[in-house]
This record gives sequence, structure tokens and C-alpha cells, in this order.
Amino acid sequence: MIPYQDAYNELEKYVLTTPISERTFIELQAKFREDYLASKQFRELMNTHRNPNAVRNELLRELNDYLIAIQNRKEMRDLEPDTNVSGYVPTKINEMWHGDKSLRSLYKTTQAYCAQRQKNFTTIAIHIAEYRGLNQLYNRLRKQVDKLSYRSGTQVS
Repeated sequence: MIPYQDAYNELEKYVLTTPISERTFIELQAKFREDYLASKQFRELMNTHRNPNAVRNELLRELNDYLIAIQNRKEMRDLEPDTNVSGYVPTKINEMWHGDKSLRSLYKTTQAYCAQRQKNFTTIAIHIAEYRGLNQLYNRLRKQVDKLSYRSGTQVS
């Protein structure tokens, strides 16, 4: 089994004082998705398991737990200095994205968040790339499960 290389492993490859590019940010999202699937031997399981939907459901449960764990990382905690309210960086970035049309990409929104909060951009961007990549994977799997469940006439729990 291939061990999953998370954002902490990826951070070791970068100079934190040098911001990553938008292209690198997008490539990291795809890399995290592929690495996660490879670490779970997803393709092999899908080819050999008698009930592929059960494999998808199990991966969905694991992904959900892992996404929560990413949010709970020290780097992904957001403290509002004015009101002393604690939250999560992905939530704050999502709020900024929906609240400002001038922010044209997740990369630009992450830059704006880091400038506003005075946080290291490369550190936050790599964690956000992992979170976003795995969140996209979760949503794709969820749609597949829902579609297959709808076709077979079973309810999704």
C-alpha cells in the first residue's frame, strides 16, 4: 500500500517565503486527489469488489473524517482578532469567495485571506489545495453513489 503524502509532506518541498504559483496550486489539488485514491487502492478495489458502491461508500466515510481532520489542523484554525471568535480557514475563505465577486479564483481568495490575516501564503495554500482536492473527490464520489442509488431505486442514507 502506498502511504498518503499529505500537506505536511508537501510543505517540506517548498520554501515558505516564496509563494506558490496558481498553476502549482491547481496541480497540487489533482495530486492530492490521485495520491489519496492510490493510497486506498481505490481502482484495484473497484475492479475486484463485488459491490463497487460499497467501496465508494466506505471511501466517502473515510474522506469525510479526513476532511474534518484537515479543518482541525493548527494551520487551518482561524481566529478573528477583533471579536475573538474561532473558526476554520476553509470556511472563512468560502465566505470571502461568496462575498466578493472581484476574487476570481480560490487561489486569489486564499491570497486575500492570507494578506488580511497576515498568515504565510504558501503554508495556507498547500493545506487549502489538499482540502479542496479531497473535497472535490468527495463530491464526485457522492454524485456517483447518488446516481447509482437512484438508478437501482434504493435510498441513500
